[in-house]
Amino acid sequence: SFIVTYTSWIELIGGMLLIAGLFTYPAIYLLCLNILIVTIGFSMAKAMWENTQVYVRLILLIFLLLVPSSWTVFSLDQLFDLHHLKP
Repeated sequence: SFIVTYTSWIELIGGMLLIAGLFTYPAIYLLCLNILIVTIGFSMAKAMWENTQVYVRLILLIFLLLVPSSWTVFSLDQLFDLHHLKP
């Protein structure tokens, strides 16, 4: 279906952006939106409390949002001076 294809591509592209360190904060917000869509889709299929794989991803993304941008020394955002994209 369309949603499965959409979420798969978003996870792939967002993960590649995070690994490269390019557009880090927009990628994190996009992945958080993706997790919201996946959680809603999973909760329609089975009970919400059985979706343990979603919580691990959410905790990792929240951690990445809380980490100061000064900790990311090796990233393309640092190289191209794209820190103004941080909210």
